[in-house]
Amino acid sequence: MIKIAIDLMGGDLGPGPLIKAAKKFSKDNKDVYLYIVGNKEIVSKHLDIENLDFNGEFVSASTHLDSNDSHLAFFRKKDNSMQVAVNLVKAKTVDAVISAGNSGAYVGGATLVLKTMKNVIRPVFMPIIPTITNQPFCLLDGGAFLEVNSEILRQWSVLGSVFSTLVLNKPSPKVGLLNIGTEPGKGTKKYIEYHDYLINKVENFVGNVEARTVLDGEIDVILCDGFTGNILLKAVEGTAKSISSILKRSLLKSPLGITAALLSFNIFRKIRKKLDYREVGGALVLGLNGVVVKAHGSTDSTAMINALKLAHKTVKFETLKKIQTALQ
Repeated sequence: MIKIAIDLMGGDLGPGPLIKAAKKFSKDNKDVYLYIVGNKEIVSKHLDIENLDFNGEFVSASTHLDSNDSHLAFFRKKDNSMQVAVNLVKAKTVDAVISAGNSGAYVGGATLVLKTMKNVIRPVFMPIIPTITNQPFCLLDGGAFLEVNSEILRQWSVLGSVFSTLVLNKPSPKVGLLNIGTEPGKGTKKYIEYHDYLINKVENFVGNVEARTVLDGEIDVILCDGFTGNILLKAVEGTAKSISSILKRSLLKSPLGITAALLSFNIFRKIRKKLDYREVGGALVLGLNGVVVKAHGSTDSTAMINALKLAHKTVKFETLKKIQTALQ
């Protein structure tokens, strides 16, 4: 039985959509037992916590973190739902934890509570980003760890490659270094050093990768420091939203445009789905002693179901165990 804890309180949309997702996922996956964590008074408005109609149990937490709380609130706000959920992993009550709450508090708190795996210098915040080819890529790091060195990036390449092989079903994942050009001598002095180190240490390293090609789906694991990675992550999210907005405004300006929009509805829906963050479910904090999934702040039931799928697969394929073996 795979056991997963869900922090119900951190998302922008409240616990309702997350509970809906928990019910559906539990119904479809009989090998999963869910621990749903939240404030009893609030959650009771959405669910009979004494008689759950799915395979799981309710765990009470007296408070929760807000998006404007500091990173230290994870520890300062005693008995908050995020802290309670992460502690279930530490106690080995569950195999994985999911939260859509405060990213900084979640990543920092989980890192301090669960500790890094043996032989891991630094964990990594790894968003899984959809592409136009339906082959998502892993971005290491997506914004949590700003300072890196060549050996940290090498280790991250192992984490990302093992995950891609097991969970994304990519037998020989290609690894690239995000840079301002594809030539070996491009970038800052540090990035030139990173490239020269990785090309000699990582078997499946293909060299530098430019941001304009990441959505082509040709590179499976993309490495960079967290500062660079977060800029890329937000640029991709913003571009997808902007394209959708431009199309709507252009097509709805005239009767002919409206007709074209109606005729092309299914095509637009497919395009939107390809680049929809909800289809991926979330990001992983890899390198810790436990599976930690960070769902998007505006997670709805669709996104939470996919976050649960991500956690489920990561545990089922013994990803952390195989990462540990690969690092030895």
